[in-house]
Amino acid sequence: MRNSRITAGLVVLALGATLTLSGCGATTVQGSGPAPDTVTTVGTGTGSAAPDTAQVSMGVTFSASDRVAAQNGATKIATAIIAAVKAAGIDAKDIQTSQISLNQEYGKTGQPTGGFIASQSITIKTKLVDKIGAAIAAATDAGATDVSGPQFSLSDSNAASLDAIDKAMSDAKARAEAVAKAAGRTLGPVVSVTEAGTSQVSPFASRAVATDAGGSAVPPVEPGQVDSSTQLTVVFSLQ
Repeated sequence: MRNSRITAGLVVLALGATLTLSGCGATTVQGSGPAPDTVTTVGTGTGSAAPDTAQVSMGVTFSASDRVAAQNGATKIATAIIAAVKAAGIDAKDIQTSQISLNQEYGKTGQPTGGFIASQSITIKTKLVDKIGAAIAAATDAGATDVSGPQFSLSDSNAASLDAIDKAMSDAKARAEAVAKAAGRTLGPVVSVTEAGTSQVSPFASRAVATDAGGSAVPPVEPGQVDSSTQLTVVFSLQ
């Protein structure tokens, strides 16, 4: 009688146990008494698409012995830059002033030199991706001293995001099927799905400094692909 009670107690403990399997993803096979057994997996997926929007910042820094001369010098060149990028095919609605500054100039010792530094910059955000290279060259010829970008993005990332979700679900299901098979079970319907969120990775060209050389060549601009990634936590029932 005593041995029968010990055996029965071990069976109850076994039914209430939780088995965690380690692998490439986070996977848990769980038994919860009378409730259906489940397996939880995490799937990842990435969708890609050609970007349709480009953004680049450009501007000028001008030094002079007095504040008025510094500001006037920067303004003259910034005006020329705006006119040049418009002539290169960029619409006025896609050009925005992003910074205007005027500061005292300081030497290496941290003391004022008596001069002033004025900076002005614009940001171009356009769907005319094929004109960005020409706009950069035109701005350089007009006197731009700094160019940053371009950065590419999708104006509508929905298609790439949905593709990423499909791939993440397939990944989660494949992992769950492998675990179910290893456990000698059959994968059942989905119990729940949780999305961790979608992130977009855009190609970005590092900062470039314009030179004083005239007749600037149009720099090659390759937009590449924009990746949209997501992660799903999926709970499947086990049969």
